[in-house]
Amino acid sequence: MIDLYDQYIENLTKRLASLDQDSGVAVMLSACERMFFVISRPDTRDACDPSRLRDLLDAMWDRKPMKPMQLSVPDEFELESLADELVVMATDSILMTKEALGEQTIPPERVLMIAVELANAVDAAQDPDGKSDAGSLDAFLRDPQSCASIEAARQYHDIADIAVTRFRADAWASLRARAIHQDITRGLPL
Repeated sequence: MIDLYDQYIENLTKRLASLDQDSGVAVMLSACERMFFVISRPDTRDACDPSRLRDLLDAMWDRKPMKPMQLSVPDEFELESLADELVVMATDSILMTKEALGEQTIPPERVLMIAVELANAVDAAQDPDGKSDAGSLDAFLRDPQSCASIEAARQYHDIADIAVTRFRADAWASLRARAIHQDITRGLPL
C-alpha cells in the first residue's frame, strides 16, 4: 500500500511541475478523487473511518473557511499513516479548488478536465503493465451508489454552484467528448 502511495505522490509531483499555476490548483482536485477510490476498494476500505473523513471534509468545505497553509486536523490525526495523509490531501484539494473558483481565476470546465487528466495518469502509474482495470475511472465510478461516485457527483455540483452558469454545459460537453475509452460520467446526474 505504501509503495502504491509513493508512486502516486511521484506521479502527482511530476504532473504538477509540468503545468502552469492555475492548472496546478485544479489538478489537486484529483487527489480527493483518488482518496475516495482507495477507500472504496475492498482491500483498503478500512484504511480510515469514512464517517470521520466525511465529517472532516464537510467541516472544511462548509463551516471552516481557511487557506490551505492554515489547515489543521483533529488531534487524533497524527499524520503517521496513509489514511491521515489522504485526509489532508483531500482537504487541501477542496480548499484550493474552491478558492480558485471563488476568485474566478480558473474556468470550472478546466478544473474538471485537468482533474480527469491527472486521475487517468495516476491510474496508469498504479497499473503500469495494464494488467488490471482496478484503477480505471470506469471502475472508479461504476457503482452509482459507491462512496467514490457519490463524492464525485457532490464535487461536480459544488463546483457548478460556484461557477458561472454558462460554464456548466461546457464542462459536461468537454467531459462527454473526451469520455471515449472510459465512461467517466457514469452515475453522475446531468
